[in-house]
Amino acid sequence: MDIPTLFKRLVIGTTALYVLWLALPWIQDAFVSTEIADALSWNGFGAVLPLPTGIAWLVALLYVPVAIGLCSFSPSARWLFVALTVFLHIWSPLGGLRVETALGATLGSIVTLGDGAVITLAFTSPLRERFKSHESVA
Repeated sequence: MDIPTLFKRLVIGTTALYVLWLALPWIQDAFVSTEIADALSWNGFGAVLPLPTGIAWLVALLYVPVAIGLCSFSPSARWLFVALTVFLHIWSPLGGLRVETALGATLGSIVTLGDGAVITLAFTSPLRERFKSHESVA
């Protein structure tokens, strides 16, 4: 498999897992006990800087078109993806207590690793040249 195809599959897979991770609180409600649901409700408690729900959903909604742009090797999508990733990682320690199921933690870890791989591949050879060639055309 060539690098551009691998990159596109990684972007699509990571984005799909991110969407699943976001939906997990609603999906898992049907499968967890009352005690676990109570524990999960503490998520975000004690936040220094709580992220308003509207901004959280805006960031989440931006991930899909950015992923499409990455698959098209759009230079602006590459930088927007970096900005979204940096924003979420800067905000994360300010967001209070993190409470999630083992599945949620696993999905979150895989998405973080995938995001790192996407950024690494997007800024290194040979994909760096693919993004730059689209930059000169635009």
